[in-house]
Amino acid sequence: MEDTKKLYDEGIKEYQNSNYEKAKLLFNKIIEVEPTHSDAYANLAVISKIKRDFKSSFEYLNQAIKLNQKNSSYHGNMGNLLRDTHNYKQALMAYANAIKLNPNEPNNYNNLGITYEKLGDLNNAI
Repeated sequence: MEDTKKLYDEGIKEYQNSNYEKAKLLFNKIIEVEPTHSDAYANLAVISKIKRDFKSSFEYLNQAIKLNQKNSSYHGNMGNLLRDTHNYKQALMAYANAIKLNPNEPNNYNNLGITYEKLGDLNNAI
């Protein structure tokens, strides 16, 4: 069994260097060894989103959330993905979940406001 921590660190390094295919291979390798590694799924979702493969991004992010429902970043990322695919009302719910889990993360409030603005609800956008 390979050390998933080492693989994860390598995957993050490759991701940060924009070597997305190499990072994807490393994150998939982690999942082969440790199928409950939610961060590997979350990172695959981000890579898929960058490549505009929204279907895969949704699938990976749903799996990450299923494995770790209390991670506010996953919910915030889901909100971003939903907003980017024009599913604004669902995005609001994802941001609300993220805020409920971590009320001290300002990006979630900002993203919530942007989404209300997209819906034309300027009263809630502020």
